[in-house]
This record gives sequence, C-alpha cells and structure tokens, in this order.
Amino acid sequence: MRKIDFKPKENVDEYLDTDFNYKIYEELTENDEWKGVFEPLDFFNIFYENLALISNNIDNPQGFIEYLKGQKFHIKKYLFLIENLRDELFRVLHHMPENDEVWNFCKYIDSECNEIFAILYPEKQKELEIETLKRREAFDRDINDYLAKFTSFEDLEKDLELIDDIQEKIKILIKHKARFLKEKKDFSLDERFGEKCQIEIDMLKELAEIDSQPSEPIDFKNNFDRVAEYDVYNHFKKLVEKKMLTDAELNEYLILAFQEKKTPKKPFKLKREHSTKAYVRKIFYTYFKNEAQSPHGIKDDYVKLLTDYFEGYSFKTTKSNFSK
Repeated sequence: MRKIDFKPKENVDEYLDTDFNYKIYEELTENDEWKGVFEPLDFFNIFYENLALISNNIDNPQGFIEYLKGQKFHIKKYLFLIENLRDELFRVLHHMPENDEVWNFCKYIDSECNEIFAILYPEKQKELEIETLKRREAFDRDINDYLAKFTSFEDLEKDLELIDDIQEKIKILIKHKARFLKEKKDFSLDERFGEKCQIEIDMLKELAEIDSQPSEPIDFKNNFDRVAEYDVYNHFKKLVEKKMLTDAELNEYLILAFQEKKTPKKPFKLKREHSTKAYVRKIFYTYFKNEAQSPHGIKDDYVKLLTDYFEGYSFKTTKSNFSK
C-alpha cells in the first residue's frame, strides 16, 4: 500500500459542508441503527483518510481491503465505514463511468459490503439483493449514456457545428476516436464510428491547410448593407470551409446578392453531406444579428439572402425558424 500524508481535523463542523456528510452525521447521532457506532469526528477522520488511501492505491483494491481488515474494526463499525466508502466511490463513478480503475475498485468494495452485511443481517438478504441490483442498474444507465457518445456520429457532428475553430474540432475528434478505440475492447461498438471520426479528421486537416494558404481576394462591392466587404466574405466563407460551395460559387453568390442584388437564374445548391439545414440557417442568421447588427424592419431581406439564392429553403419556413 502506498502511504499518504493525512492531517485529521479537530472540529466535526469542518466536515459538515456537504449533504453527504451531514446525512452521515445524522445517522451517527439520530438513527437507531447507527447511533453511537462511531463518534462523528472520529468517523470522518477515518473515512477521509481511507478515501485518500483509495485515491493513492486505486489500482490495488484487494490490497486496500486487506489493509482495512487489518485495522480490526468491530464488524458493525467496519460495515458502516465500508458502505459509506462504497457509496462515495459510486458517486464518483457516476460522473466518470469510463474510469476502469474506479469501477474495478467499486466491484471489490461492493462485494465486501455484501459479504459483511450478510453476516451481520442474514434475515435481510433479499433487501441486500434488491439494493445491489439498483446500484448495478444505475451504473448500467451511466455506462449506456457514456457509450451513446460512440454510437451516434450524427450527435457528435451537431456538437462540432457549434465550433468554428478547425483545430479545436480536430482535437475533439481525435479525443473521441482515442476513447472509442479504448472502449471497443470491452464493449460491442460500431466500427464505423471510429472510421467516420478519421474521415472527418482528414477532411478538416485538408481544410486547415487550405485556410493557411493565402487566397485570392474576392472582388465585389457590398451594395446590400453597410458591412465591410472583408467581413461579408469572412462570414460566408464557412460555406466553403464546410465544402458546401466552391470558392468560385461563393464569389458568384456575393456578387449577385451583395453587389448586383439580383437573384440567380438557377438557385445555388448547397452540398450538405456534413451539415444540417439548421447549421446553414445559423450562418445567415448570425450574419443578420452579429455582422449587420439586426437592422430594424428589414429582417425579411436577410432571410431572402438564403431563400432567394439557394435551392431547398422556402421563405416561410426559413423565416419562422431563422433564429433556431
């Protein structure tokens, strides 16, 4: 067992700063079953010293149980201590279900709890089985929620659409792919999730290279509103970055919509393999709101920057969902 440096507190009030601790305090002072089993201050010092030991020896649950048994606690004290250590570990596990070491430790300590409980309360064996089942079901729900991140690439794409920085997107995808590769060893996961992550990473890296190269200035005059031409281009270049338009198509669109204010003979068609309609609307809505500063009374004109120029966007539906 790796040692720790633990300094016990001298006043029990210093521990009564969480609902979890206050519940323990009430059990030790008011509950008929546990009242007087420990002095509250003694218990909290022992409890937090052992939590620190667990943290420092998370890879050695068997060694910790042997150490705890060696402390020669009265069986009822031992059960109260180990049950609360278990409950705290399951609380931690709820927030980080992917942590294999914490989960493995939980299994060891839960098994020890059940064994001691059965010795002390043999008549309550059914109650023990029900409580154990509830804990395992709660953990299964946490695991399923966690694993859902590796079964729906579409949900991940929606999250990525909210991020503009390409490098940040790449970091998130690499992190998800690495976690997927780790978890697929223990769980049955769809191989396509990792493959899709890699395809998106490769595409974004290509975009980052293109973005880092100096581009030809797009020559148009903004006769539509008062936003500077550079800011107009810089905003709508997202359509090129997401490969929905080519540079030439964006150039043609900006000249028609902002310089000549004429609708095209044939609407542009956005290639949306990697984006949703909501994402496209967001690009046009944020231009209206952030770049143009939401000019009063002419919102419809900004809706038409999308609906009059691009295939598949009706004015009525787009207007009612413009900010969504």
